[in-house]
Amino acid sequence: QYQLSDPDFAIGDMAVINEHEYLIIERDRNEGDQAQFKKVFKIDFRKQTDDVLNKEPIADLIKEYVILIVYTLHFLKIIK
Repeated sequence: QYQLSDPDFAIGDMAVINEHEYLIIERDRNEGDQAQFKKVFKIDFRKQTDDVLNKEPIADLIKEYVILIVYTLHFLKIIK
């Protein structure tokens, strides 16, 4: 089970890295300049504990200076 950082947040997108790792963009429900929370987390189904997926923060999309997100069919690559 994936737990959001806040119950009012949503999953904005998800990309497959491989058969057990995924990248998830978690965000608040605000848009544009009103957005306060937008982060990329990596989850690994091999590291699940107590029915909860362990998530590793990868990038804070609000606070990072420059981030280019490149989508392909099954891959999300973050370039700073």
